[in-house]
Amino acid sequence: MTAQAKDILLYNNERFYINAEPLENYFKEWATKPFEDYLLSSCWRGYIATWALRENQLFLIALQPYADQKQNVTLESLFPNQLVVLANWFNGEIKIDKGKELEPFYNGSYRICLIIYFNLRKCISQIPSTTLTILC
Repeated sequence: MTAQAKDILLYNNERFYINAEPLENYFKEWATKPFEDYLLSSCWRGYIATWALRENQLFLIALQPYADQKQNVTLESLFPNQLVVLANWFNGEIKIDKGKELEPFYNGSYRICLIIYFNLRKCISQIPSTTLTILC
């Protein structure tokens, strides 16, 4: 199994790779996914999204195709007239990868630094963890 390229979260003035794909929830419920014809084994979803946590809410702040620069799919094309997008469709958890990567190329095991839980668009808890290991 090929390790997947990860989305990015800007949190407390740092940049983290995350074990979550919040935009996939949007595509399942509200929109047709525009990346279907551009899949690569290292990024099946076809894009990298950049997120920011601001005032306990999750915002989509950038979107780029994973490898094919000819694609014309942008944040503006999915969400016209919006510079940032409140992820009001997302409930769930975001796991922040930080620390030594335990198995870098196959199953995505990481030492997790923080798990952020969202419910009804708001961050409801942040649980630090220095020993938890997840398999992606």
